[in-house]
Amino acid sequence: MKILVTGAYHKDHEKTKNLIKGLKLLGIKVIELPYRSLKVELAKKIALLSHNVDAVFLPGFTHSNVKQIKKISFAPVLFDPEISNFLTKVYDEKQVIPYTPRAAKHYYKDYRAFKYADLVFTETKQYKRYFMQKMGVKARKISVVPFGIDTSIYHPLKDLLPDEFFRVFTLIENVPLDSILLILDVAASLKGQNIRFDLTGINSEQTKIIKYMTDNEIRNVNLINYEDEKELNLLINYSSVCLGIFGNSKKSNLGIPKDLYKYAACRKPIISKNSLALKEVFTPGRDILAVENSAERIASMILELKNDPEMGQMVGHMAKKKIERDHHFRHSAAMLLKAMKKLKIK
Repeated sequence: MKILVTGAYHKDHEKTKNLIKGLKLLGIKVIELPYRSLKVELAKKIALLSHNVDAVFLPGFTHSNVKQIKKISFAPVLFDPEISNFLTKVYDEKQVIPYTPRAAKHYYKDYRAFKYADLVFTETKQYKRYFMQKMGVKARKISVVPFGIDTSIYHPLKDLLPDEFFRVFTLIENVPLDSILLILDVAASLKGQNIRFDLTGINSEQTKIIKYMTDNEIRNVNLINYEDEKELNLLINYSSVCLGIFGNSKKSNLGIPKDLYKYAACRKPIISKNSLALKEVFTPGRDILAVENSAERIASMILELKNDPEMGQMVGHMAKKKIERDHHFRHSAAMLLKAMKKLKIK
């Protein structure tokens, strides 16, 4: 089987990279042809290649390319949006005012991509339901393929030096601001408890985060960055517990942050907001600690883990088993191929 991967995608993007590795691991011949803009000669090349492949796959963030590729491809077009432009810009990042021409533009960007793709992939059933209701996409056209983690990159480390603090870790790069502010409220409520919060990565709202910390005199929080995946794996391993997503954004209700898979692969206990999307992958009380969306409840669970390290070890152990069994990148690639076969792509 052959798959052509094309569009204005980034080869180093984690999900795309993992899916391609998984496909190759399963014996699929993958032809990669990323581009910045679709010139005439390149379009001719893609059209020619599409005669001899089983499918053309457009990875995340290639919404603008789907219609272009569909018009020149002789093979079915598969599309993994990864995000909804409309949902992200209008409701999560709040960069665009709802019910304005700009909001309509982002909606149409999603709608057009879903319309021209033969098969659309999404990471949760909740996102599938959203795309069906909001964009009018038929159920048979959407296949749920959860994120797959590379456990050779994210894994437990041995012989780490002991830490004087109980460390609470969370990646904030792609997390909505309301989730981060809630975590800062948790940190403020746990002053003097020998607990340190490591908020890692750079968020698009970093200035607001720093201002909130300054205004509320929150001093038990470190804002840190990292250079590469190896350093990130080390930082996760130094933590005592990891925090997922909270707040009231649509993203927190519909999706599962990819960071949770990294924490689980490192055998760390995870505390996250209880949601239907979360339950599609994890089992609350067994391999994740799902709590009410309040600073008091999150803080209480952190203290419970601090006072009962065996509980944290058990939850982390079960989370790692779950990831290894069901959410390695080869599993995601296998689910993608299964969805292709349902389209009778041979």
